[in-house]
This record gives sequence, C-alpha cells and structure tokens, in this order.
Amino acid sequence: MAGRRKKGHKAGEAFEINVTPMVDMFSVLISFLLVTAVFSATGQARVDVPFLSSKAPEEPKKEDKDPPKSLTLVVEENLVELQISDGKPGVEPEKFEYQLVEAGLDELQGRIYDVRKEDLRVDLVTVMSDDEVEYEKLVLIIDALRVLRPHRDPIELPDDYKFPRGVSEEALIPKIVMGSVIL
Repeated sequence: MAGRRKKGHKAGEAFEINVTPMVDMFSVLISFLLVTAVFSATGQARVDVPFLSSKAPEEPKKEDKDPPKSLTLVVEENLVELQISDGKPGVEPEKFEYQLVEAGLDELQGRIYDVRKEDLRVDLVTVMSDDEVEYEKLVLIIDALRVLRPHRDPIELPDDYKFPRGVSEEALIPKIVMGSVIL
C-alpha cells in the first residue's frame, strides 16, 4: 500500500491510502488459490459397471413353494403381540397377544418354541417396539427369545446349521432384528 499526501495539505491533515495495489494482489492470490486447490471428493458412490459377456443370463430364482414362517413381535407398553406369517402373499398372519409379565413371556416362548420345533428354518424374529417401551422390558423379551426356560429341552438342529457369532448354541432364536414402530 502506498500512501501520499494530497497536494496543498499541511502536515497534520488527512492522509489518503491507495488500495488499488492491494486489490490487485488479492485478485492474483484468489486465482492462484482456485487453480491449485485440491477439492475433497465428498459423496462419491462406487459403481460397478457390468462387463459385456457371452455368458447366458442367469435364470430367475423360482418362488419357494414352502417358504419358512416369519415371526414378528410388536411390543407396546405392557403387551406383546406375536404375528406368525406363513410367508405367502395375501394371507393374514396369525396374531397372539401376551402380557408383558413372567407368565406371559413363558407363554410367548412356548408358542415360538413350538413354531421353531415344527420348522427349523424359522430362526429370525423381528421385534418392533414403541418409543415409550422401557429398555428393561425389551431385555426381558430378548431373553425370552434367546434363553430357553429350564422346563424346555434344546431343539435338535442339523449339523450344518451355523449360529451367528456370539450367539449360544442353546438359543431358541439366534437372529433378532430390532426396529421401532412409526405411528
């Protein structure tokens, strides 16, 4: 920046600042910054493009004529509803209600035990809960799904059945999916 006195002014009067060189310098710095900047790549999604091949397209999977039953638990404040669907579209699931007390949880486990013993492919339960349900009650329900009561014998599974990591081999239901009900 260069400063100079206006002609005809005395020593104690206003001082003029010339900002033109400063503006020139910043315009050069900004253009240099834009040219040399490395912009971070955010939000990139990797896309695998299929390759052309002479291989025949895969056959569509045939619909399973006997799909396994699906189990869903809808947990409310003091009530648990078990929905047993046979996996066929358009068929209304069977619904059973149990109180969220020790006796109700034992009945719930008994019903799931019977379904699992009848069809060993049933190894997943989806648990849907209201936001108001206390954490301790959800733990009681998960215990009822995992830990067999003493008066029930473990279910005999095929030798090739693989339990998820960290799940006991005596678990009634080895796979549990948790969710929330949006009303």
